[in-house]
Amino acid sequence: RFDDARPAKIFTQELRLASQGTSNWDWLFGIYGSRIDNHVPVPTPVILDVGPITIDPRADVKTRQDDIAAFGTVNFYINNFTLGGGLRVGQTDYGSKIFVASGIPKIPTLELDQKDTVVLPKVSLSYKLTDDNLVYATVSRGSEPGKVSLYVANPATYDPEYSLQYELGAKGLLAGGQLRYELAAYLVDYTDRQYENRIFVDNLIIETIDNVGESQGKGFEIGLGYTPDNIPGLEFSASAGY
Repeated sequence: RFDDARPAKIFTQELRLASQGTSNWDWLFGIYGSRIDNHVPVPTPVILDVGPITIDPRADVKTRQDDIAAFGTVNFYINNFTLGGGLRVGQTDYGSKIFVASGIPKIPTLELDQKDTVVLPKVSLSYKLTDDNLVYATVSRGSEPGKVSLYVANPATYDPEYSLQYELGAKGLLAGGQLRYELAAYLVDYTDRQYENRIFVDNLIIETIDNVGESQGKGFEIGLGYTPDNIPGLEFSASAGY
């Protein structure tokens, strides 16, 4: 067991410019930036006994992740329809510097960097059945940044994971506002899926993250809430998903 009190340093900043929403369309644009610095001691699987002295080597790892992005959304309102579109363009630069430390001066031994730019669009359409009830559909693209798999004997980079998501749903109020409901069905197609593997090497279990190909997820979710009008402050709720 090894305790380390060195903190991670995180800085984020986001600026947004939005319309006042006084017409039949609205918009929002923004920029985002962040930096995460971390210093992590990674135990190695080798412990040496030299006479009465036990040496427990560790690989000290410094990582830095820089994210920058520009994003925007626009919504058009046509009678009971709302048509929305969005776009996010971002870049992630993840770097790692691995040292050797066991009571000796730290020596830079390996530097790895993974830098990726992603374009993530989104389109949505909704229709108001009544003032309190609507149905909607969305299609969007998502990603998980590529980084460096550090907790292995031979650290290596892995690529971003991408997803294409489809969702259909409905939500609103019934029974004079006492009954609240949310229904959604979804389908997600993944490419370059990132997966945490556990490999058995020399009687040790080593964790690594790799891109393993394509996969698909699908399911539905239901949420219900009921508020009796004669008991203030009381609400019943239930949810289920598959």
